Amino acid sequence: MTEQKKSGFLQRLGRGLGLGGAKAAVRRDDADEQLSYGGSAIRNWSLVGESEDGHPVEVQLSEAQLARHKYGLAIGRHDQLCEIALDHGNLSRRHARFLLLDGRLAMEDLNSANGSMVDGKVLKPFQPEPLNDGSAIVLADIRLNVSASGR
Repeated sequence: MTEQKKSGFLQRLGRGLGLGGAKAAVRRDDADEQLSYGGSAIRNWSLVGESEDGHPVEVQLSEAQLARHKYGLAIGRHDQLCEIALDHGNLSRRHARFLLLDGRLAMEDLNSANGSMVDGKVLKPFQPEPLNDGSAIVLADIRLNVSASGR
């Protein structure tokens, strides 16, 4: 994909993703610039951590973003199959998905090759697991901590 096409199609997320690090990207139409959704404050989640080789990773999610996507936001290494693309070789093309489950942030593994974990529990494919503020998640060898803000 050309650099010109990428810049029109993807928007880089997070800070401090130095060269060679995992690059988080989300489609432009998913970028959330609103501070309220339906008249109430939006909940936001930050997933911050690093890959096994020490490269920092940060992904930002918002309730409004997730509400617009009935089936959630897929995360993986393929930028055309996922709403959140990370340049990391151990991730599957479509590794996992973040979604709202009864108004809570949840994650499900999409039958990835290297698996996913939430708070030390290995996720079974296609079975969403609710996430809490402070949850520790693992996507292949990327370790992230969830922090919530808003409401």
